[in-house]
Amino acid sequence: MPRTECNVRDADGTIVFGDIESGGSKQTCLACKHYSKEIHHVLISRRNLTLDDGLQRHDLLRGALKDWLAANRIETLNVAGNRESKCPGIREFVSQFLYDALS
Repeated sequence: MPRTECNVRDADGTIVFGDIESGGSKQTCLACKHYSKEIHHVLISRRNLTLDDGLQRHDLLRGALKDWLAANRIETLNVAGNRESKCPGIREFVSQFLYDALS
C-alpha cells in the first residue's frame, strides 16, 4: 500500500497545504474519500508564504484549522502538501503555521 494511503488511513483527518491540483494532493484527496476521512485544505501561494505578510489572513486560517480539528474530533492529524521543490518556502511556512495553530 502506498505511503499516502497508509498515512490517510491511519489518521483521523488530513490537512493539505498548497495547490490541491498537484498530483500528490489529488492522490491524498482520493485516499481521504476512499477511507471516508476528513480533509482540510490550506491554499498557499507565493504571496502568502511568509507569516509576516498578511497576518490577519493567517490568523483566520489558523482559527479555521482549530475549528475543523475540534468539530471533527481530530486526534491524529496527517499533514500533506506540495514539495519544497515545487513551492519554495512551504516547509518553513507549514512548520510555523502548525506551531502557531496548535500551541
